[in-house]
Amino acid sequence: MKHALVALAFFAASHAHAQGRTIELDLAHGATIRADAPEAIAHVPEGVDVHGPVALVLLLHGYSGCTRVLASADLEARCRARDRPEPGFGWAAAHEAAHTRSVLLIPQLAWRAREGSPGRLTIAGEAARLVDEALIALAPTLGGTLTHDTVESIPLAGHSAAFETTLAILRHGGLEVRNVVLFDALYAGGTSFLDWARGGTDAQPRTLISLATVGRTWEATQALVRDARQSTTARMLDAWPATLPDTVARRVIGARVSVPHHDVPARYLAETLRALGLPSR
Repeated sequence: MKHALVALAFFAASHAHAQGRTIELDLAHGATIRADAPEAIAHVPEGVDVHGPVALVLLLHGYSGCTRVLASADLEARCRARDRPEPGFGWAAAHEAAHTRSVLLIPQLAWRAREGSPGRLTIAGEAARLVDEALIALAPTLGGTLTHDTVESIPLAGHSAAFETTLAILRHGGLEVRNVVLFDALYAGGTSFLDWARGGTDAQPRTLISLATVGRTWEATQALVRDARQSTTARMLDAWPATLPDTVARRVIGARVSVPHHDVPARYLAETLRALGLPSR
C-alpha cells in the first residue's frame, strides 16, 4: 500500500512554485521509518543529471517536521491526506532558485515531535547508506547512478533542532562533508562544530556558516566566531548573503538574519548554496 501512495504522491508533489521534480522516497535506511509517510523527499531541478557534476544537499529539519510540508510551497500542504492543511515551507522552491547543479534531499527525522533526535542516523555509516539508497532510487531521474563517493560535494544544512542530527552525521555518518550550514540552529554544540571546522586543511578546507536570528542562537554564533578567531580564519558578517570570495576565504562565518525563525532556510538556502560555490546550471 505504501508504494502505491508514494507513486500517487510523485505526481502530486510537483507544484508551480518548484520546477523540476519533487520525489518521495521509500527507504530502508531512513532516520525514521514510517508506513504512512516517505523516509525522505528529493528535489531534482531540470537539467541536473549524471552527465555533469552534481552536488547533494542534505537539509535537515527541526521540531515537528514533516517532509511533505517542508518541501511544498503550497498554502494548503498536508503531511497525510487526513491531516489538516498548513502552509508549506517552500524548501524545494528555494533549492530551485539556487540554479545549482544539485539534488536536494530532505530526510524525515522525528515525525511531528518536539525533539531533535537523529533516530537511526546515530548508527555508524547509516547516513551514507541513506544517501546511496536515495541516489539509487533517483537513478531514472538522473540518467544514471551516483553514490556518496561520486557526487561533487555534500553540503550539510540543519534548521533549528537539527543541530543534533548534523553533529551525529559529522561524527558517525560516513560522509565526506566540507560545508556545514546552521540555519538558526546553534542552540548547542558550538565546540564540536568548531572542532570539525578546524579539521580542514589548505587542500581540503571546511566551511562552517551559522546564520542566526536573535537570542540564544545569535549569542552562540557570536561566541563561535570569537573562539574560532584564536585558531582559524573567521568572520562575523553584518548581512547575508556574502559574496563567494568572502565565503571561501574563511573557515567559520557568522551572520545575523532578520526573518522569522521558521523562514530562515527558505529565505537563505539559494544564496548560501551559490556562496558555497556549488556548480551552476
